[in-house]
Amino acid sequence: MATSEKKGRNAKDIVSATVATRIANLVEDDIIQGILKPGERINEVALAQRYRVSRIPLREALRIVEGQGLVEIQPFSGAYVSELSSEELVDIIDLHVALESLALRLALPRLTPEDFRAAESIARKSEREPDAKRYLDLANDFYTILYGSVARRHLLDFMAKLMSNENRYLYAFFSALRMYQPDLPRQRDYVEVLKKKNLEQAVNFLKKWRHAQLEFMIQHMSTERQPLGGSSAKAKRTRAPRARK
Repeated sequence: MATSEKKGRNAKDIVSATVATRIANLVEDDIIQGILKPGERINEVALAQRYRVSRIPLREALRIVEGQGLVEIQPFSGAYVSELSSEELVDIIDLHVALESLALRLALPRLTPEDFRAAESIARKSEREPDAKRYLDLANDFYTILYGSVARRHLLDFMAKLMSNENRYLYAFFSALRMYQPDLPRQRDYVEVLKKKNLEQAVNFLKKWRHAQLEFMIQHMSTERQPLGGSSAKAKRTRAPRARK
């Protein structure tokens, strides 16, 4: 009897956790796309109605998203969407570069010509992609090909968390990145460097690429009164030097 009840509770817990994870993914998407805006207090009732769920799994989902750094839960006040700032962006990029460099050291010896062809194909699609969400989905596919063989679960989990936070900024400034066409290194350039199988050269390119992105976004933030503004007619064109191969 006790064993049966225990199994029942475990099964219920598993279902609850699955629902919470699904809702957390929805919340994450809404935050990245700016539907839930930086600094906004999350209305649990409205969000539960929107997702057609009860508030219990929604609260579990918010705790998951809090662990990703996208939400801040304040006692007796509620959950708030984390703010965007240049200071946070610098922190995210610096950590991302450190972890991605490690992943690259582990993945590069395993990459095959087929991997390079698949990554290059996705890179070409992303360059022509006009939709920000689809662009980020393609970017996720690109990095899955490059680093998917790395058997380091915690490393990949930390990278995914950082990329979720970084994607907020990429989504916010996607229109500016497309409009101004800054001379940034591209995914295709990265693949060309990886093909040479020169680890030091690949890591150096990666660092220059990420910091070129960082420089562009910070420069754009400084020309906008509202960080989420995307593009502006008064915004100055900013260009970052293309990293050398």
